[in-house]
Amino acid sequence: MYLKHFDLKEAPFNITPDPRYLFMSVSHQEALAHLLYGITHGSGFVQLTGQVGTGKTTLSRCLLQQLPNNVDVALVLNPKVSALELLSTLCDELQIRYDKQHSGIKALIDALNSYLLATHAQGRRTVLIVDEAQNLSLDVLEQIRLLTNLETSKDKLLQIVLIGQPELQELLSRPETRPVAQRITARYHLESLSAIDCQAYIQYRLAVAGAKSPLFNPQAVRTIYRASKGIPRLINILCDRCLLGAFAQNLTMVDQDIARHAVREILYQTGPGLSKRWQTGLSIAAAVLGLTSALWLLKPMLGLGQDPQQTAAKIIKENRQKIEPVDPTKNNNETIAAAGETITVGDLDRWLRSHELVSEENAVKSLAQLWSMDVSTETASGDCSALAQVGLRCLKQSGTWNSVRQLNLPAVLELTDRLGTPHYVVVAGMDDQSAQLQIDGQRRRIARQVLDRYWFGHFLVLWHPPRPDTITLEPGMFNRDVAWLRESLTRIRNLSIEGAIDNHYDAKLQEQVTRYQQSQQLTADGIVGPLTFIALQNDLADPSSPRLFSNPVLAREQVQD
Repeated sequence: MYLKHFDLKEAPFNITPDPRYLFMSVSHQEALAHLLYGITHGSGFVQLTGQVGTGKTTLSRCLLQQLPNNVDVALVLNPKVSALELLSTLCDELQIRYDKQHSGIKALIDALNSYLLATHAQGRRTVLIVDEAQNLSLDVLEQIRLLTNLETSKDKLLQIVLIGQPELQELLSRPETRPVAQRITARYHLESLSAIDCQAYIQYRLAVAGAKSPLFNPQAVRTIYRASKGIPRLINILCDRCLLGAFAQNLTMVDQDIARHAVREILYQTGPGLSKRWQTGLSIAAAVLGLTSALWLLKPMLGLGQDPQQTAAKIIKENRQKIEPVDPTKNNNETIAAAGETITVGDLDRWLRSHELVSEENAVKSLAQLWSMDVSTETASGDCSALAQVGLRCLKQSGTWNSVRQLNLPAVLELTDRLGTPHYVVVAGMDDQSAQLQIDGQRRRIARQVLDRYWFGHFLVLWHPPRPDTITLEPGMFNRDVAWLRESLTRIRNLSIEGAIDNHYDAKLQEQVTRYQQSQQLTADGIVGPLTFIALQNDLADPSSPRLFSNPVLAREQVQD
């Protein structure tokens, strides 16, 4: 009902698990890294837990999009089944033929084992993802554990991912489920959003839906955050009701009063009723909806309008031709500081409108060239697994300029023009007030406050792990990457290296990693994921990595400022 009022392409706060709307906070990025690591390198269970509404299901949908092409997935959404029903569902998901009238557990396992051996011989991996896993019965959980016994002399044939609420942790802590708990090789608990993440989350979803400017003032965002406690699902429900309330009152911005009424209506339905202003506004909204429906029904008789898509395309085309290059409410003399040629804000606006084909693929290709990598357009598709072919990984984040500066890596920013069209630009360098953009093969500086008109916080960076197949290092691991980690921390602390480097990730190394993460303002969990790898490489001054700031200490000082 409010889409046209706010000039949105689609509803921004639906609670369906659409991966396009997944806001990749630090916690979500680390969770995705754990899942990818567990699936591509693990040999047991992978566990993801989180409170209700924190985005576990949406994250699993994003995971499905990023899995390599040689991975087959069976997704179980309803785990409240018997062991026989679970095996039947697994076979159905993998399109394994079996006698549906006379099949028992043994027959299904035999059919599954034959299938897994055949796909393993073809170089394929098979993954079972169980959502809402806290609802598994002990019998079914034991049957799932037995499935991990399907193996060759070297490899497990089936990788299992358990996704559930915190009750899953309680389930796996019981003595009778100890055999399952001992097989979990990667686990992560997804936290709710912080206050800063909440604001970036709302802006990000609005940008995906086509918003040209923020629709919630800071006071409204704070009210929503306090009421939702940073849980994305509650944020979605409250924001949707806020937009409806603003539409009913013919407002273009959600204020604190609207947010408070939305909180009262959604979360405290037994409290005071709606104010007269809201009652009147919602009555008007209902009348508008009724009138709109009536006109739609009478449209064929009255000869009103043409095809909606054609009409929308015509309006967009006309507006694109009429739009002024410079916002008349802003200072038209504002310029972009340039090392060479000076360009105005109007120049940037015209550049965005004239480069409609500046896709994410082309921007990532330009970004890869800063790493001295010649990446084809097919490879640079924004898909992290595709970039692994040239030894790079992509990390998609949503945040602020501090987030970009802390990583200290060139980045692709997603800019949105006034018509809601996304454009992708490469930030090749930064200083305290400006960013250096790479445009048409040339570098030009632009004030960050100007970019803020077009940037809603979504960006992408490239990084390279110590080895192509290394994504995460966790306590208990034993390999040469752990030796690299231990040696790196030793060098950062300016200590001399004596003797052989131990390649066991023991408790002492975990303590050192945790202290290092605290010093870098990262999640101090002792698990080395992409963000910790990037911080280590910054401190080591890795010559193979391009930097926004040549001095990592300067970059950290800029973040603190």
